[in-house]
Amino acid sequence: ILLGDGNISLYNIGITFSSEEKEYIQYVCWVIRKLFGVSPKIFRHKSRKAVSIIVNRKLLVDFCQKVGFKMGNKVKHQVDIPTWIKEDKTFARECVRGLFDTDGCFFNHDYVVGGKKYSYFKIAFTSASIPLVSSVAETLINFGFSVRISKNHKDVRIEDAKDVCKYIKEIGSHNNKHLDKIKKWKVA
Repeated sequence: ILLGDGNISLYNIGITFSSEEKEYIQYVCWVIRKLFGVSPKIFRHKSRKAVSIIVNRKLLVDFCQKVGFKMGNKVKHQVDIPTWIKEDKTFARECVRGLFDTDGCFFNHDYVVGGKKYSYFKIAFTSASIPLVSSVAETLINFGFSVRISKNHKDVRIEDAKDVCKYIKEIGSHNNKHLDKIKKWKVA
């Protein structure tokens, strides 16, 4: 989650979401309390539809850096999943879920060929950090998924129907905006 929508500054960590992701914001606050024993502050941005979860703790900033998360601009630093996460299947699965929950999308790809309409449910993760995109693709491949990286190297896509179903079953989501799309897709 921190690799996706988060940031680390000198004295705090922050994670920013759309204000419409109310349930997911509460879930992330719960995770922070469970992992670190601190209650985060929630700030609603007045000029845009966004909410930031902030934890003001220098010790937490130091800990995050010690375990491989970088302070500052993630794109400029071309961040990657820390090695200790990639090397553990449970941590890798949870990390991929957090990245898709924050910077991923579940969508219908509709198109017409020869007058016949086709519609496929797909999943994509987007980041401007090329090492992060590569690591997400590699992790998914290690879990047995077929993936495609876009030409601009900013998207990892799961496009095959059986792999989409496998992702939903084996990795899943904690973000209601994705869970709602999955429910609508299963009904359709």
